[in-house]
Amino acid sequence: MWERRASKPQKEFDGKVMESKNFFGRVIESKKPLGRVIEFFELPREVLQNLPRLVLNGRERLVIVNHRGLTEYSDRMVRVRTAQGEIGVIGEDLNLTLIAREEIWVEGRISRIELPKWRG
Repeated sequence: MWERRASKPQKEFDGKVMESKNFFGRVIESKKPLGRVIEFFELPREVLQNLPRLVLNGRERLVIVNHRGLTEYSDRMVRVRTAQGEIGVIGEDLNLTLIAREEIWVEGRISRIELPKWRG
């Protein structure tokens, strides 16, 4: 019937099995083509897979990189749209100190960050 085989990224060379490695000698483990490219060149996943990157500095500043705009803004809540869904920032005295093409800075007393269920 059906035979199940282990699917490790391996190559055969002169009868010896070799694993796929990147420039730095690290083994490439991903089976998906995009994942293999990311691992081979050691590229940041958030850029190639359109993932948002969140950087929280204390409880006073949140930087959201790779966004798709605002959906809600008040001094108590900011909602930012991303490819994965909406990110909610809840707190007090919230201000948008930077809105650029790639990133948004939210400053104030941040008490909670709501993340969507990640797709992908």
